[in-house]
Amino acid sequence: MIWIPNQLVGAPVATDVLLQCNLESHPRSVTYWIKEGGIMVLTNTKYKTEVHPTVLYKVQLKLYIHNLEPEDYGSYTCVAKNSLGETEGTIRLYGKIRKKGSLSVIPHQVWVSSLAPNSQFPKVQSPQFGIRRTSWTHYRFPLLLKMPHHLPDQLSR
Repeated sequence: MIWIPNQLVGAPVATDVLLQCNLESHPRSVTYWIKEGGIMVLTNTKYKTEVHPTVLYKVQLKLYIHNLEPEDYGSYTCVAKNSLGETEGTIRLYGKIRKKGSLSVIPHQVWVSSLAPNSQFPKVQSPQFGIRRTSWTHYRFPLLLKMPHHLPDQLSR
């Protein structure tokens, strides 16, 4: 049996994240992680997998993902197999707005104005930050925006 403490995990780009599955099995299981698309996740500079036995038949599976990039978002499945069968649990990793960074997924409504004077980046305002501008174009779908390295003061709260 697998149970997952957090089935939905959000993290901003350029951070590290930990995904966890808890497993009970007897006889002991072979365990591994699969990324969306059926790709097995192996330990390397990007990913680190760990198996921590807690009691005779209980194990905690951990997947560390280093330096998140937008292509890292998606579903990750922990799998356990033994002679009696197979079980799996899935965790969905999604992007969150990053206060300082280069790429952000904004999963709620935002307002985007035209380019600010002397700037290559659009002004972005959101109800999340308590800033509303009715004269701006209103979008009600997720936007993927390239953000400046130093966000305006009102966005970096």
